Amino acid sequence: MADLFLSQRSAIQKLKLDVHVAQILERVAIRKKSLESLLNEELEVSSKKANISPRPGSYELESELERRLREIDKERRMEDVSCFRDLTHVMRDFLSVLEALEAAKDRERILMPSHELDFKYQRSDSRQ
Repeated sequence: MADLFLSQRSAIQKLKLDVHVAQILERVAIRKKSLESLLNEELEVSSKKANISPRPGSYELESELERRLREIDKERRMEDVSCFRDLTHVMRDFLSVLEALEAAKDRERILMPSHELDFKYQRSDSRQ
């Protein structure tokens, strides 16, 4: 009975780790998509700016394009900070769960006879 409880506890901790890993990967993917979008916009605005021919009124257009390039740079920095903040929170939780998983495994090793552990870990390794 105790071994079942300990096994379930380890399985729950492992599931939590998997969820945290998925969250980390998803946040990195969101950052990548956002930065790619900003890069595309930056290239478009830079191209427009490079193709401005000097004529009356072109100064205002050039100023507007410069302003947009500064905004894009600011958005890029904000995305980096936001991603870092999000990942910091998830990583903190990830490390707590990892520590709990290791503690659960240690309890299993202490409380379960070694031949049961060998069988259990052989079964879990063969499923992967």
